[in-house]
Amino acid sequence: MQTQKDSFPRFVPAFYGMALALILTSAAFAQSSNGSVRGSVRDQTNAVIPGAKLELTNKATGVALGATSNEAGLYTFPSVIGGQYTLTVTFAGMETL
Repeated sequence: MQTQKDSFPRFVPAFYGMALALILTSAAFAQSSNGSVRGSVRDQTNAVIPGAKLELTNKATGVALGATSNEAGLYTFPSVIGGQYTLTVTFAGMETL
């Protein structure tokens, strides 16, 4: 007849195996094929331009994402699907690029 003490060593490896499987599974779900686009908006003198409007347009789908540069001239498009894009920057009194 087995005692509870004899059953314990069998339980420990099974528990660690299940824990490892859960950790590896959650890591796989965290991966993504999306990237990000970020940068800064500056003029010809290298001064930052806060409040510039940016539009990132996917060339294949025509889907456009919008952003505005912050007080340091920085912008971010956090979740961008891979592909070719056109970036348009507009700011009052400046030529659109």
